[in-house]
Amino acid sequence: MEQIAATLLHYCNIAVTECQPIPPRRIGYYDFTFVLEGELIYHVNGERIHLQKNDAVFLPPGTMRKREAGAAPVRYVSFNFLLRDGQALSFPIYQKGCITSEMAVAVLNFPTEHVVPNTQSRAKCLCLLNYLLYCMLDTEQSMTQNEHVIKMLCYMDSCLGKKISLRDVSAHVGLSREYAASLFKRETGKTVTDYMLEQKLLLAKGMILGGELSLTAVAEKLGFENYNYFSRSFRRYFGITPIQMKQSGFR
Repeated sequence: MEQIAATLLHYCNIAVTECQPIPPRRIGYYDFTFVLEGELIYHVNGERIHLQKNDAVFLPPGTMRKREAGAAPVRYVSFNFLLRDGQALSFPIYQKGCITSEMAVAVLNFPTEHVVPNTQSRAKCLCLLNYLLYCMLDTEQSMTQNEHVIKMLCYMDSCLGKKISLRDVSAHVGLSREYAASLFKRETGKTVTDYMLEQKLLLAKGMILGGELSLTAVAEKLGFENYNYFSRSFRRYFGITPIQMKQSGFR
């Protein structure tokens, strides 16, 4: 199984008597932070989020993030990271009670220090992060117990860099197009087309913020018919064009 997260930028697992604030900043990486004891208060894209025990925030690149100072003891875990090529995640930003006892035990048994400058320490922290992400994917996929829909989700997530259709998805699970479309909509609340487009746009956002490819190359890599369609879809989903996102100084 391939790792989801490829690069770990920061890891902490700490207990403090007073939480330090984080000033407002638009981030250029994923931030996965959750509380094991106490509470934290975040402001995400202008919305105040109060995290308590076992609550988490999952912030994608481009998020405007701020954290308030805290005057009470808190233990929390935080990862800043980048995904491997061709991977996208679309977890809800605020996840109440998402940290299961299985996940908490894994983290509590893991050293509390920050990443230290040696390969083994960083590699172990990255493995822990990927374990937690897979736990969250299991929880997300448990929204449906239908084996066909789970198979469709896995297939589509593995083909984000390709141009596939409902015909391809239905053939992969051995169902007619009409039944596959109806089943997927009933179980997930989304059409196959909408789900694929959403995942591609989230991946495009990360690629744009990474800054390694031109905007036309991003569109081509993700199988969009042409750049204009990509740009229109991007603006409808994020509220700004790909060019505006690239030029807006994300960090």
